[in-house]
Amino acid sequence: MVNTTELWAADTFDEKTIDAELALAAKTGFNACRTNLQYLVWKHNAQGMKKRMERFLAIAQKHGIAVMFVPFDDCAFGAPPTTEPYLGKQKDPTPGMIMPNWTPSPGLKAVTDRAAWPDLEKYIKDIVGTFAQDTRVLMWDLYNEPGNSGLGNRSLPLVEATFAWAREVGPSQPLSMGMWNANLNDLNRVMAELSDIITFHAYTDYQRMRSSIAHHKANQRPVICTEWMTRHSGARWETDLPLFRREAVGCFSWGLVNGRMQCQFTWWDKPGTPEPKLWFCDLYRKDNTPYDPKEIELIGRITADKNIDFAARDYSRPQPAPGEIPDTDPNMRYSDGWTAWTGSGPRCGTLHYHNAADSRVDVGFEGKTVHLVYKVGPDCGVAQLLIDGKPATKQGGGELEADSSDNAVLDTYGAAVDWNRRVTIARGLAPGKHTLTVIVTGKKNAASSNCHVQVVGVDIES
Repeated sequence: MVNTTELWAADTFDEKTIDAELALAAKTGFNACRTNLQYLVWKHNAQGMKKRMERFLAIAQKHGIAVMFVPFDDCAFGAPPTTEPYLGKQKDPTPGMIMPNWTPSPGLKAVTDRAAWPDLEKYIKDIVGTFAQDTRVLMWDLYNEPGNSGLGNRSLPLVEATFAWAREVGPSQPLSMGMWNANLNDLNRVMAELSDIITFHAYTDYQRMRSSIAHHKANQRPVICTEWMTRHSGARWETDLPLFRREAVGCFSWGLVNGRMQCQFTWWDKPGTPEPKLWFCDLYRKDNTPYDPKEIELIGRITADKNIDFAARDYSRPQPAPGEIPDTDPNMRYSDGWTAWTGSGPRCGTLHYHNAADSRVDVGFEGKTVHLVYKVGPDCGVAQLLIDGKPATKQGGGELEADSSDNAVLDTYGAAVDWNRRVTIARGLAPGKHTLTVIVTGKKNAASSNCHVQVVGVDIES
């Protein structure tokens, strides 16, 4: 399908393909799918639309797949973008572009046209109300990326109204809207306040995904990433899927079988772009063979164990990966006066800082290689590093130069903040117990405003 009209319209609703692809999803290891609806198809024939939704749910249930429906959407793509949906035959995809015929729901004009809202209210109440007690519906992601296509805060009134309309019909399933743009402060605040489950989109790499998880867990509610996985952004199944599992955060990857939405291309590709070697999304080729068999094997292996101890997961901060020692770990032994700081930025949501000379932290560990993770910033100073009481200079396999006194020093100043800078302190250590020591020197770069040393954690490799 090229868009949601083609997916849900009576003459193009393709049960055979839906059945085959949901079977493939289940075989791969997925247990839920997220699918957008189209208001215009409902307006044309509400009963027909609901019958097709029923068929979709029945097919999904047959394969053990729960369904998340998305009634509204502000995204419009193409060259130029198609900002209003239309009935009838949809345009064929433009070669070389991702989602070249994607249309919003209900269409950008209706978002701010209050005269259209009574019908939008009927749509939400009819769709949500019809399936309000249906256990096959996982939850309602009521509005995809509100504010997209240049609408910004103009979508905010419809966001608030949509939540109110949906709640009036008393659905048993959670309601949510996914935060997708950190700059849309007003929209993000309202969506977080009104959502039962915190959902978000993050097309990014592993470390930034950890930061996103830390940020969204601060709302103290279950968290699901409802859009993720673009290879060009640094996302990788082998790192990110274990991260989601460790954090007890749900995830929905974008794309399954390559087709008329052409998700092998990137958002910035132009018409006529040749087939890329590195696909943007999508797991399978059109003939259902894997794009990367290693990814499919990994997904199956990680999702085979369905047991996650949600009760043991701390929703206030991310969990450390294997080999990571966060700043709050008991192995981090601080001298007096260090300040514990909590907030968005550090990979586990916390760090410790001090600016008084000779303040120190000692970290006991076992491993061959040790890295320090620290904050770089305009108020940061110089630290001295020791391994087992000796300067941790390059002679020990690390990255630090010796100063004129043969001390291993690290200048943590930077004009721009980097919350999770990592430096190798030592490699090739002998088996057994070791101690990494970080000492605040009370010295600073001439450009720095202070001499804080800010410790995020330590990484150990065996």
